[in-house]
Amino acid sequence: MEVNVKDVLPPKHKLREDVGDLAELKESLKESGQIQPIIVRELATKPGKYEIVDGHRRWLALQEIGHEFITIENKGALTDKETLEVGLMSNIQRKSMDAIEEANAFKIYVIDNGYGSAVALSRKLGKSEAYVSKSLDLLELPLETLSRVKTHELSPSHGFELSRLDTEQATELADIIAKSDLTRDQTAKAVSFIKAGLPPVQAVHVVLNDPDRRVPKDSDKFDAV
Repeated sequence: MEVNVKDVLPPKHKLREDVGDLAELKESLKESGQIQPIIVRELATKPGKYEIVDGHRRWLALQEIGHEFITIENKGALTDKETLEVGLMSNIQRKSMDAIEEANAFKIYVIDNGYGSAVALSRKLGKSEAYVSKSLDLLELPLETLSRVKTHELSPSHGFELSRLDTEQATELADIIAKSDLTRDQTAKAVSFIKAGLPPVQAVHVVLNDPDRRVPKDSDKFDAV
């Protein structure tokens, strides 16, 4: 089905903060035309208008190259919850969101709108509960550390481990990771030592110089030396 591009409205929830460079997409659309339809829903409050469910980047690119009509796949009168679920599943299947965008999308679903628990969302997406919960934990990181995950200076796996610490500890350990190339497993061990009482520098020293040392249990506590 083709409709005028002006009759398609942007999504209520933009799952990607940054749509990125559209140049390559625009060139592809110029050469081959629009192949994959943009998924939309009908708006009861705006007859004849449609809201994007999935395909925001394509919609923007088609507008920028001057297309007057676009091909849509109309999903009917989806609820806000259903719209978010379809958009999430599509983006996750394409792996088009970075870890922070994904975490924010989960937050929109679970916390901001209360559409369901982390367990319910994980079942919808075919992910584990731990995956969704850890993603949400990323958003508890200090802003500076969160930015480092966003820019790939730190991996999401490092971020998951750092989220177990308070702001000061997470920031200090993030600095050390960036300089020492600690692996995710080494970071997890360092976090356990920090939570048991060691300062980040000493915890990393133990991990790097005494790799066979037993990781402390939650009940273990010892003084820094």
